[in-house]
Amino acid sequence: SEIVSLVYAPSALTAHPTADVAGVATWPADITARLSAWDEEAHGLADANGHNTEWWRYYYHNALLMLHRPLSRSSLASSDSSMVSFAAAKYMVHHSFIGVHKNLANFTWLDLHTQLTCGLTLLFLVLNDSVVRAEAQKDWLSFKSCIVEWEAVLERLGTRWGRMRR
Repeated sequence: SEIVSLVYAPSALTAHPTADVAGVATWPADITARLSAWDEEAHGLADANGHNTEWWRYYYHNALLMLHRPLSRSSLASSDSSMVSFAAAKYMVHHSFIGVHKNLANFTWLDLHTQLTCGLTLLFLVLNDSVVRAEAQKDWLSFKSCIVEWEAVLERLGTRWGRMRR
């Protein structure tokens, strides 16, 4: 929620009550470090309700995608940021595909939004970022498989959310 409110809300970084010039400049590195620490801590949070390590990793990658995705207002727009976005989106699509394949997924409206964001980010980056395109070309089979997996996830989402299918 911090990433969404500070990166995507209008003028949030400059209007945030605790924001100062130095704070705005160091926030991306700070949130990245906190996400890494949270990811390490999340490995011990597995429980019997289905919140296993992979479940927590999915939301870690979602946070990375929100922080680094193209067209965000963050100051992270770079080739490194594009590669982080690309890897996070691929991970999330693959994780969702496994859930669909094992019939473990019960998709919510938020999952629909997240999957559309992941897949569209993948396509956008491959079409518009030469570094990401070169990476996708190096491992074309993996990228193509991810797109096929995304299609399967969208099919499943279409059965749950009929209007989306159209």
